[in-house]
Order: sequence, then structure tokens, then C-alpha cells
Amino acid sequence: MQLRFKRDYDSRKLTWSRPDSSIAPFCSNCSTHIPEDTVPLMMWNSKGACVQFCDECVEKCFEAVK
Repeated sequence: MQLRFKRDYDSRKLTWSRPDSSIAPFCSNCSTHIPEDTVPLMMWNSKGACVQFCDECVEKCFEAVK
């Protein structure tokens, strides 16, 4: 199974971390604080920048496909 952005989601509005910086504890979509005891969905691009998502944004922004 794979996750992909929902068709109507505009991923251009995401806040990416800098490749040379530590990852801030905030959702890249809604800027909500992500608690330390939570494991967020995280993705990196080929340059080493990261986006991460709180549970609510995973539900809103992604869909599972086979």
C-alpha cells in the first residue's frame, strides 16, 4: 500500500526544513506543535529537506492506494 497526496491538496504550501538544520517539532502543513512522544509522518526530498505531518493533517492530506 502507498500513501499519496489527495488530488485536491496543494502541496506547494508546505513548510520544508532546511537540509542543514534540525527538524522543528511543528507540522509542515498546519504548524501545530508535534509532541515528542508522537511519531509523525516524515518525508525527505533529494536535497535532504524534510516535511512532517501531524495525525490530523495526515487524515486531511493523504489517501492510501494499492
